[in-house]
Amino acid sequence: REHPAMSRINAFRSAVETTFKAALPTLKSCELQLGRFDLDELERNSIRTPGLRIGVLRAPVQSNADGSYDLPLECAAFAIVQGPEPARDNDAWAMAEAVLAILSPRQRFGLDNIGTPSKLRIAPVLSGKMDRRGVSVVAVEWTQVLRNATAGVFANSPTIDLIFEVNGEAFDPEAGAAP
Repeated sequence: REHPAMSRINAFRSAVETTFKAALPTLKSCELQLGRFDLDELERNSIRTPGLRIGVLRAPVQSNADGSYDLPLECAAFAIVQGPEPARDNDAWAMAEAVLAILSPRQRFGLDNIGTPSKLRIAPVLSGKMDRRGVSVVAVEWTQVLRNATAGVFANSPTIDLIFEVNGEAFDPEAGAAP
């Protein structure tokens, strides 16, 4: 089966993952995540710590007058650390600060038609169950606008030939009346 052109959202996700992996080589894991990280995710998957999970949380669509779409990608990187307190809390906060440093005002992850990181914030993900499991999670959230988001989506798609039939006979609308 032929694969469609990579979506711009997936290209962004991949570029973010590659950038964080390169900038934070001491992480034992750095992977993409579908949406927000929570206790269910921790219980479903074995996560090597210290680790980073990166996700696009939502992308409200903005329609432009020229028919294109911009997507303000609301993203998060979840710093996950396991171990005794207070060291794990301190390590999770330190990882979050490192992520923030990577999200410099000029960070575009090597992509075109993308805005700079904005609306940055850091917040702990608090849960009694995570605490009892010896896990601390701190989320770094930001928004980054992907401009002209759907450009090229159908670039590698096959051409569709439309064949009109009238009474079971091929009909060419440009040639005139039906046979």
